[in-house]
Amino acid sequence: MNNTLLNAYQLKLLNCAVNQLTGNLPYSPHWKLETYQMNNNYLSSTLSDEFHSFSNLLYLLLQNNYIIGTIPTLFIANTTKLEDFNLGSNLLTGSLPPSLIAKVPRINQLSLFENMLTILFL
Repeated sequence: MNNTLLNAYQLKLLNCAVNQLTGNLPYSPHWKLETYQMNNNYLSSTLSDEFHSFSNLLYLLLQNNYIIGTIPTLFIANTTKLEDFNLGSNLLTGSLPPSLIAKVPRINQLSLFENMLTILFL
């Protein structure tokens, strides 16, 4: 990703969907993102703990990529404003207990289809 974009202070919306992008998910601690939309690309990194700094995030749209690993607990705990959480059709593993979802009270859409997650309903 271009260094100019990575250093863009106060960036609130990043939409690079459907662009055949490869590599890691772009991240900058300077961003103040409300929308992070990178769906329908070829991104193959993990959803790193760094994403917990996006505390104003409303929309996380990363479906149809090759994102691997687990969904970080710290990320879920710090994104309490999240309304749309779409990680469908990736390569995610691990469990997603209901206690994590309970920390996101405003969520309207939760899409985790076509992954390898274990979801426990108690």
